[in-house]
Amino acid sequence: MNIRNTWRRFLFWAICLPLKIRWFVLGGYYARLAVQARYLYRQSDLFKMRWQELDLNYAENTFDNVATHFFRKAKSGPAVIRRRIFMDWILNRPPQPYCLRDQD
Repeated sequence: MNIRNTWRRFLFWAICLPLKIRWFVLGGYYARLAVQARYLYRQSDLFKMRWQELDLNYAENTFDNVATHFFRKAKSGPAVIRRRIFMDWILNRPPQPYCLRDQD
């Protein structure tokens, strides 16, 4: 019984430590990705639909419900934008959203 608990504690530590290190090292980058995710949400049809049907406050405050989706979308966005966000983090610039210009 005691060996089982020790093994579980070790596994928990072995799983959590790399995640904590990753968040400690890349925390600023993830914060900037969150800014990009909020920008993507404000540009989405979902935000516009919520704004038109209800009001702006509701549309802005319901970002938490869909934040994971837009964070993943920002994380898998174009490499140019991710590179800019990474460089902003390295150079300690303030977080800002980025968009690609349409090539007409």
